[in-house]
Amino acid sequence: MYTLRWFLLIPGVVLAWFAIFMLGLVTYAFVEKIFCSTEEMVSNFCINEQIQNWLMVLVHVFVALSAWAVILVAVAIAPRYKNKVLWVTLALGLAVAAYLAYPIDAWSLFAVAAVSGIASAMLIARHVLRTTTSD
Repeated sequence: MYTLRWFLLIPGVVLAWFAIFMLGLVTYAFVEKIFCSTEEMVSNFCINEQIQNWLMVLVHVFVALSAWAVILVAVAIAPRYKNKVLWVTLALGLAVAAYLAYPIDAWSLFAVAAVSGIASAMLIARHVLRTTTSD
């Protein structure tokens, strides 16, 4: 079981990220469909600026949730060395977020991912990992 959990670590983290990503896409489409009138839809895109602002807030919320979920799942799956897994996951997550933000100049999304990742890592390190002795 110990070895299996190490093998499941990366697929579990990717699955956690993908689940939040898909939930964000579905939520985005739902909110856009509900709040944007047919007159404001041009080429299947809402042109209402206020709704677009709220949708951008929604995107940022789901980016923050994905950072939190990835770190939490990594620590939950890791059978040992949870503290090291926590900080390595944070570092790799920040690198992936920067890699995804760079080509589309999405630095606000990177900032949200970084702040959420760091905050969740600190909370998990303080509250969850202080009871474990496997590090």
